Amino acid sequence: MKLHWLLSTLPALGLFTPTWSVHGQGNPPSAQRPPFEDPLSTALGLEHTGAPSVDPTWLLLALALALLALSTLFYTVRLNRRLDQALRKSQLAEQALRESEERHRLLADNATDVIWTMDLQGTITYISPSAERLLELPPEKLTRHAFANWLSAESAALLQDRLQQFDERLRDDKPIEDFRAELEMHRPSGEPLWIEATLSEMRNRKGTFIGLLGVARDITQRRSAEQRIHHLARHDPLTDLPNRALFNDRLRQALAHAMRYQHRMAVLFIDLDHFKPINDTYGHDVGDQLLRIAAVRMQSCIRTTDTLARVGGDEFVVLLSRIADVHAANQVATKLQKVLREPFDLANRQLHISSSIGIALYPLHGLSELELCKHADEAMYQAKRQGRDGIRLYEAALH
Repeated sequence: MKLHWLLSTLPALGLFTPTWSVHGQGNPPSAQRPPFEDPLSTALGLEHTGAPSVDPTWLLLALALALLALSTLFYTVRLNRRLDQALRKSQLAEQALRESEERHRLLADNATDVIWTMDLQGTITYISPSAERLLELPPEKLTRHAFANWLSAESAALLQDRLQQFDERLRDDKPIEDFRAELEMHRPSGEPLWIEATLSEMRNRKGTFIGLLGVARDITQRRSAEQRIHHLARHDPLTDLPNRALFNDRLRQALAHAMRYQHRMAVLFIDLDHFKPINDTYGHDVGDQLLRIAAVRMQSCIRTTDTLARVGGDEFVVLLSRIADVHAANQVATKLQKVLREPFDLANRQLHISSSIGIALYPLHGLSELELCKHADEAMYQAKRQGRDGIRLYEAALH
């Protein structure tokens, strides 16, 4: 009965309308059709009395729905798999990014160099903790402030000029070249500080400019050593007075100025009388002390615009960069002679020296450095020949 009921529902669904009868039962069809072999009916022991009527539209629709369901299932599985893979990759990338940021943060936090970022206006957007060791200020007090606030006026002007060049190149869509310079800074205590700074542009993956990256290191000790070496190269190590090289340089400048503005100047050569016996008798230490004291005394006799230099063991030279006449040069020479006559309290006794001074004037006695120095030296030796402790103006008849 169940089989008959199942087969009787198929025509109602419109799938097919077979005409058949079970062996020995049923009524014959009203219209005979060509015999149709149905595997299902044969397997069930059914006898067809005619061919079924199949509607292809429903079969195609059923097949399409089945394919759609399979495709949807396949796509869903594949999409879920890809989403899972993408999620895992995202998690790995996020973890790698965090680790990378942490490494960079550790590098920046523990670097001896100062690392900072800033915009084209010079405002600090980030600065590493090492800045506190360098500038004696915590990073939070430096961030969002102009970097130039801690620079000397000259260094601040140099930085501002370069930032303006950066801005112009960006407006012209040109790349920014790295900027390297030695900049002078000041700590809150007022202590000077020199840094070697490098500035370079920062761009994102799209190539868009996002700011400037700066790296600075403390070069104060190196700068101080360089300045000391430069100073020693142009100054006498014993008295700290200018040496012959620096004196010649200043003499050239003074001559150029005198020629341009048509004024007089003078060169005085000074030799310390009786110094050699004191140096030989009491030793070089006493002799060195005497020379240092003599240098201080002579320095007090000239203007800050003039130059006193040591050019030999007990020989000094004075450059008077601008004088009114010969009398003015003689006045300075007289002052020098007076302070050098005063006793020197050394080696538990009072030691005495004197001086022989020769004077040469520009333009009266020479128009070049060589002429002026030569003629002042000749006048000085003439003063020594005349009994020492004297002042002699150069005269052409002396040589």
